[in-house]
Amino acid sequence: MLHGAFRYGSVAPRVVPFQVSLTEAQRAFERWQQAHWLAPGRVLRRGQTEMRALLLPVWLFEAAFQVEYTGLLGYPLDHKTLTWKETHWRTRPFREYPWTLSCMQVCASYTLRRDLTEAVKVPGILARSRPLTAEEALGRVAMDTGWACGKEVDDDVRLDAAGMRQAIAWELALRNVKRLEAAEAEALLRRETQCEAVRDVKVRLKSLKRRARLMYLPAYVADYVFGEQINVHSERQPQRFQAVVSGMDATSVAAERHFSPRKVQLAAAAGIAAAGVAAAGVGLAGLAGPAELLSPTSALTLCVVCAAAGLAARMSTQLQRSSQEEARLRDEEQDYERFMASGLGSLDAADDEQEAARISTEWRRWEEADKWSWDADKRRRWAERLWRGQVLRHGARVRARSDAAAAAARQRADEETEARRRERWGHSSHHARWATGAGAVYARAVGGGRRDFLGYYGRLGLDSRDSQAVSEADIKRAFREAALLWHPDRQKDANLADQKAARERFDKLKVAYEMTPSAPAANGSGRNSIRKIAVFCGFSTGSGPEYVQLARDLGAELVKRHIGLVYGGGNNGLMGAIAHTVLEGLGEQAVIGVIPEALQPHEISGPTLGDIRVVPDMHTRKALMAAEADAFIALPGGFGTLEELIEVVTWQQLGLHTKPVGVLNIKNACGAGFYDNLLTFCDHCVAEGFIRPASRGILIEAATPAELIDKLAAHEPPASIIQLRKEMATQEPRLEI
Repeated sequence: MLHGAFRYGSVAPRVVPFQVSLTEAQRAFERWQQAHWLAPGRVLRRGQTEMRALLLPVWLFEAAFQVEYTGLLGYPLDHKTLTWKETHWRTRPFREYPWTLSCMQVCASYTLRRDLTEAVKVPGILARSRPLTAEEALGRVAMDTGWACGKEVDDDVRLDAAGMRQAIAWELALRNVKRLEAAEAEALLRRETQCEAVRDVKVRLKSLKRRARLMYLPAYVADYVFGEQINVHSERQPQRFQAVVSGMDATSVAAERHFSPRKVQLAAAAGIAAAGVAAAGVGLAGLAGPAELLSPTSALTLCVVCAAAGLAARMSTQLQRSSQEEARLRDEEQDYERFMASGLGSLDAADDEQEAARISTEWRRWEEADKWSWDADKRRRWAERLWRGQVLRHGARVRARSDAAAAAARQRADEETEARRRERWGHSSHHARWATGAGAVYARAVGGGRRDFLGYYGRLGLDSRDSQAVSEADIKRAFREAALLWHPDRQKDANLADQKAARERFDKLKVAYEMTPSAPAANGSGRNSIRKIAVFCGFSTGSGPEYVQLARDLGAELVKRHIGLVYGGGNNGLMGAIAHTVLEGLGEQAVIGVIPEALQPHEISGPTLGDIRVVPDMHTRKALMAAEADAFIALPGGFGTLEELIEVVTWQQLGLHTKPVGVLNIKNACGAGFYDNLLTFCDHCVAEGFIRPASRGILIEAATPAELIDKLAAHEPPASIIQLRKEMATQEPRLEI
């Protein structure tokens, strides 16, 4: 099995041979530690050090960007305060970043801490590289095969796994570029605007080109012990460290600085002694002569200071780490404040500046949080989770922008449609009313047409002339008052005829209460915002399995779009198939079944599904289904399906509603649709002058559920017969000259 580097498609890995021997690397590390005079004499001790040769994989990127930047400019208001002003976005059209820049080099391994891998980034790597062969990628490669370029090395070379995907490395490189561009943008803003200060610099990058290559760079990794530490059990144990020395340039070292406790103590003692001599020489601090420098108080002070200095030297590593962690937390807090200053919204739909700040904070935390207890496998899983989460958030932002653009387009279309309708017909209760406060057209619950054409408002004693005036509370109050008057229990003393009349009237009141829509909210959705669809279909399964499958496919599409179902209430045939599908996907509250009393018995309809509404007759059933639904779809069926379909088409032709109507015209093996003959008959009626061409467009046709629902949502109803009559009545006659 080939090494992991060969997983990266067309990217051909290259390798840089070692230019430094193991002994030279050890000496270079000791020289680096002894760069300050308080360093220990020797850090790498025999028996406590392991140094190995390693070829680290590094992603090298070459890219060009268009950079946009802005910030807050500070101008002096007086000698103490600054006034801050925003500036427009400025552009740097072409910024090129070659492979050779260290910010474009990202280690592709999770084995080492990120700060340690900086040691391998030295100049001249491309000139010294050569292709990595398949044989060399098969595990460990001995030094005698040419890796060391003539240098004496005591160990074999191991190729580290290139476990980091290119997309993650690119995110880290982008973070480096943004950091550099932000620093340059701050300097440019100062120079261009002559301001006193700049803060909150924002940078946007647009990638113009990008190339990537994978390079294996030589390194020596040292694992060594220096000093002791106290663990959580208050036990002393050796403290382990890691360091990296470049295999190309011995002067490139990444490690933590160490201090010699003995040298620090001697320096502290010498400092106190020098201060005492100086004080005695000038007669300060009450010292009468040099003999008082050796007093018990001075000796005790010297011991305490030396002990504290030695302890500080031993704790120098912990102090440095604590300082770095505090700096990281301060940066995170500043990023959080900038994030909140942009305005709080859904994190999955944050704007680009907020998302950039969040991504930068996430990767900095991944690189630096608790990095001294680095675990390669945990860091790899963490990086993968971060990257996948960022990709998902990016997709959510794209979808949110797309939805917002589509909503704006629908609103503009609705405004144009309403403007044309008002210009032609004027204000009318036959059409959807215009919510001027929200700036959108909303559909009435009945979907347009005459508000009380079935008389339900009248039964409840409500005035339907202004649909905006009738609220849900008004409907409930009216039903409660009428029910108290006509409830059968209140008619026990009446004769049989009056009791029967009261029962019938009470049943009609219940139907009216269920069907009467309240005034829509001011922010209601558009005319074709579909929340529930009434489906007309057969009570049998038909002659082939494709009909049942079509019903299930339509149910699945409703579930996918979170659209409720209004159906005939039965559990058999296509009716039961679609009801079961929607019930399983969206729950009982999304399925409304309307069934007449005559069909309710179990032996006729089967066990009912969903929220069942029992009505007295078929006419009430169709009216209630029409009131509950926002659109209508006919599946294959017989006389009942055709009767329901043609009735809702006729209602729209008359202007009693404006809800879209469609048929699922499933094709057979020969390519003929189930409703082809019906559609041909409609075309024949148009040709013979019995159906207006505009009214023919009421009946929408599609072969798949998704296509049909999309057409229903985009459908604009034609002018009704009542509208045309009104137009003809209002037209002034023209005189022929």
